[in-house]
Amino acid sequence: KTAGLALNARGGIVVDEHMRTSAPHVYAAGDAVEVKNPMTGADWMVALAGPANRQGRTAADNMAGFKARTYDGTWGSSAIRVFRLTAAGTGMNERALEAAGIPYDCVHLHPNQHAGYYPGAEILSLKILFGTEGERRGKLLGAQAVGKDGADKAIDAAAVALQANM
Repeated sequence: KTAGLALNARGGIVVDEHMRTSAPHVYAAGDAVEVKNPMTGADWMVALAGPANRQGRTAADNMAGFKARTYDGTWGSSAIRVFRLTAAGTGMNERALEAAGIPYDCVHLHPNQHAGYYPGAEILSLKILFGTEGERRGKLLGAQAVGKDGADKAIDAAAVALQANM
């Protein structure tokens, strides 16, 4: 606040696609900045190490005068392991879709995390959210997974599909 930078309602630093703040020659990256949600175009804050690293590299390249780089937003893909289970997600969840007014539906799947004929197959709980109207009809909007093994791989595949607008 005392630096005089433009802040959002939550106190996040407002940056442009080059990670520039409202002050000349001042850049910001990481958990403190708001970025674009690629799904909605709205601004949001995402505290994740991967996106923060990419934002830092974008800011550094632009500060150093290298070929101008842009940061096009964060999908918010994440995974966490708690005891024997891994939970992961990417894109928007139901609460975010409802808040954004995006029509959607979901399907719950419970496949094995790998081929059932191969020893050690475990059930993976997977939730897929997809659009039901307009240009989003049939398109993936988000996914969440929980399981002993394979949740992170399933969400990696979903994240690729999101970025490809599938």
